[in-house]
Order: sequence, then C-alpha cells, then structure tokens
Amino acid sequence: MLAAEAVLIHLEEADVRAVFAMPGKRLPGALFALETASALMVDGQDSHDVLGKVPMRMRWRCDDPRAVRRREMESYRFSLYRLGDG
Repeated sequence: MLAAEAVLIHLEEADVRAVFAMPGKRLPGALFALETASALMVDGQDSHDVLGKVPMRMRWRCDDPRAVRRREMESYRFSLYRLGDG
C-alpha cells in the first residue's frame, strides 16, 4: 500500500503526475490511497477559517478524481478521497 495523505494536494500538476509514474512499474497492483482537492477548495483556501492560517498552500486541483484514475493510475488498485468543498 502506498499512501499520500496531505502530500499531493500541495504539489503542482506536473509533480503529481511524476509521483504517479514512480511506483507503477515496480509495484503493479499496489493500493494507492490519496486525497484530492477541488478547484473550489484550492481557490478558496485563503478565506477558509483554518486553511487560511496554514502556511503551506494547496496547489493541485482535481475536480474529477475518476479522470486521474483513468489517466494516470492504470497499474494501481485505487482508493481516493476528495476534500470537501465547504
């Protein structure tokens, strides 16, 4: 199992894709657990009561986690969670 909790959302899109590519060839069929954040969540983080105080900024926007699964994660079993929009 590979877990990327509270990591990928802080990376740029190209860096996220690079992370997805790393273990896929060496660990086919591995379970990859991660969360995503919608554009609404990322764009509104500065005005959020808690996230607005956190110095680390979310960067990676993912409005459709299923698209990531199809595009990048074909060699993994998948568990994905999206941060709420509220």
